[in-house]
Amino acid sequence: MLKCATVPFSRSVALSSRRKKPCPPLAGESYKTFAEYEKRMNLIRRDTEPGTLLEGQDCAYAFAYLRYHFEWERYLAQHGEPECISVEWNKQVHAYSSKKDQNQFWVHYEDGEFEVFSYKICHSSFGCDTTQPGYLRDYKIRQIKVAARCIISPDMMRVKELSEKIGPVDVHHDKISFDSLLSSWLKEVNLDSLSALMVIGIGNEGIKSFHPSALAESWYDFHSKNAALVVMSKDDHRQWHKENSEGSDCDWSVFDD
Repeated sequence: MLKCATVPFSRSVALSSRRKKPCPPLAGESYKTFAEYEKRMNLIRRDTEPGTLLEGQDCAYAFAYLRYHFEWERYLAQHGEPECISVEWNKQVHAYSSKKDQNQFWVHYEDGEFEVFSYKICHSSFGCDTTQPGYLRDYKIRQIKVAARCIISPDMMRVKELSEKIGPVDVHHDKISFDSLLSSWLKEVNLDSLSALMVIGIGNEGIKSFHPSALAESWYDFHSKNAALVVMSKDDHRQWHKENSEGSDCDWSVFDD
């Protein structure tokens, strides 16, 4: 028991661009933009003391929100019914501005196991028309990108740690975008079909990788040799993305489903 009441892919297209408007209500709460739903989850995550089980409206909202997470059904089939959600502290996550950034949502299941869930709206089908042509293709591309970012995260963290910048920072792909690097690697290893690249979970903390491991190593080496990484303040990085269309130079349509 719970403890609380596409279109053909010619370019890199965000799932959020096809979410339904107006935004549907969630656990009795309604917002004008999908970013505000994510912000609500972020506030719960940051305001809850680590080791605390969610209760009341925070619990109801978190359950309603996470039911749209891409991994929800897979973990449900694996572990059985979810029993509660807690916020836990993970020191392996980088503290950008405070230790609050290391708080994570853990969903606990009836088999005694738990899984870590991201609160980012980009990992959710909330508001999306899942019957739209291309939806599953979008999802596959997102999973590939998540795994690819997990694989290169040691390099990204190393660049951050070596930076002399003060305050919250991000690592930016300069000269060649992340999307372009990833698609170039896929072509280099002759993976012309997205279904040929298997994404797997590592542990229960949301870490993804490629299978077999040789592909993960190949992508890591390719990225290390070709990526130009620069450290920017989070505000500057956010502004850059507002002014530029990341992935616009990457044509995913060359890859079969």
